[in-house]
Amino acid sequence: MVSTALTDTITEGTDQGSRIFTRSFPASLEVFDGHYPGFPIVPGVLLVESCAAAVERVLALPGHWAGVRSARFLTPVRPEADVVITVTDKVRENGDVDYKCTVTTEGIPACTVTLTYSEIYVSGAASTGLEVGQGAQVGDIKKILPHRSPILLVDRVDSLVPGESILARKAVSANEPFYRELATTQAFPWSLMMESWCQSAGVLVSTENPNPDVLTGDVMLFGGMRGVEFHRQAYPGDVLTHQASVERMVDGTAVMTGQTFINGDAAMTVGNITLARRPATELTGQ
Repeated sequence: MVSTALTDTITEGTDQGSRIFTRSFPASLEVFDGHYPGFPIVPGVLLVESCAAAVERVLALPGHWAGVRSARFLTPVRPEADVVITVTDKVRENGDVDYKCTVTTEGIPACTVTLTYSEIYVSGAASTGLEVGQGAQVGDIKKILPHRSPILLVDRVDSLVPGESILARKAVSANEPFYRELATTQAFPWSLMMESWCQSAGVLVSTENPNPDVLTGDVMLFGGMRGVEFHRQAYPGDVLTHQASVERMVDGTAVMTGQTFINGDAAMTVGNITLARRPATELTGQ
């Protein structure tokens, strides 16, 4: 996405083994044209991707980002705001390494993210066995989600049982903004795969109470994620099939689980993510 724009500032942290990075998200980034129009905020997955970019600076090589052990989002980050990322590593018993990242914006905690790195990728899994049917097109999706081009990442809903489950698709294209200046042999970013899955989950929890206007009523916000594992990368021409189910829903907060598939093989597993509906005034302060 834009992780390569991470400010090249590395200073020693106050704790042994930590590194501190700084960055900002210019208001000119295309993502802000469509992510909560009228009150743009940095997508949570972009903060996660920034943490991954910071970890890669620590490793001094790309590394094998294998998943998101956990993430918790505390405060929305606005365009142009300075972001500070503190990275600390911890070796796990199986040889994988977890990197804990603490993100602050203007001195306020924004999120905590723990990423897992491994020497190898997990192989694909078996077919879902799920059947698809008549679906909702993108015009219907725009009536539910507060997302627009270039960050609307759900093309079609194949099946939906309100309050229970959804099966949705996203076709990866060489026409994506991500590929504007990059070869189409480069993998689709994990962060965008996560964002696409989360938007599919958002359609499920919002379909009975849609509000695409982020300035009034209740707004759907990303609360956190746990146990996300990456299995297979996507490239232009691939179709991401997202399956999401509701584990529990209480007082406007939904805990979701599911997977993403490419041609029947598992590309990503989501332990759970949390979506919460909050008053728009919590964003705008009005």
